[in-house]
Amino acid sequence: MYSEFLRNAITQRLFVISDPQFGSQRVFDWVPQRRAFGHIDHLHKALVDNWNAVVGADDYVLCLGDFTQNLKDRHASMTLVEKYTGLLNGRKLLIRGNHDAEVTPWYYDCGWNCLIEYPLVFEGNSMRWLPSPTRYGGCLICEVNGRRILFSHFAIHEGEHDDRRYLVEKAHLRKLFKQYDCDLNVHGHTHIRTVDHPRCLSACVETTGFKPLRLGDLLRRYTEECHRACDDDRAIDTEPVAEAG
Repeated sequence: MYSEFLRNAITQRLFVISDPQFGSQRVFDWVPQRRAFGHIDHLHKALVDNWNAVVGADDYVLCLGDFTQNLKDRHASMTLVEKYTGLLNGRKLLIRGNHDAEVTPWYYDCGWNCLIEYPLVFEGNSMRWLPSPTRYGGCLICEVNGRRILFSHFAIHEGEHDDRRYLVEKAHLRKLFKQYDCDLNVHGHTHIRTVDHPRCLSACVETTGFKPLRLGDLLRRYTEECHRACDDDRAIDTEPVAEAG
């Protein structure tokens, strides 16, 4: 079942999004782009409206984790998942993030079509699950238009802005990235923190206009950013050096 579903989903038309984090007042208070909505309820409405404006019933959407906030009140957390899953269009895939803490069957009961909790390698018509050091080490490795992509919640690199948490998961993802000769890591988790690494591309809602983007559009953005970086490097290399004296 998963194999056919993924074969249909993993194309350039796949929508990708990460970290809507419905129900998180903490993230709302921290992120200026979220506070710009004025109230967390207004943010939630915009996220739902933006999603449904571009995603149809038959479209596939991959969320790279932290769909909702993990609340201390378990019933409230489960209700968040149920409520917002039911409001959103599309055939939905979720890579478990560190706030996606509900038991696996609950996500399927709420309407998710695929939950990725372990590293999953999808090649052609074959798929295989790999072991993970923790429940938050899931990822999807697949090839799209000649690019091998590792989709994950955590970025394989976070540099100086790394929050120093989940080091085991990140180290395992880096190992898989190298082992499977991946070209690009499309990730979430970082929100507004910059990942200064040429192989990392954020799909957090703060970078996508608070809506899902087609994978093809994300890849074009990545290519444009790479070209701009190369142009900047060339400009630096060709700047005249002031003569002494």
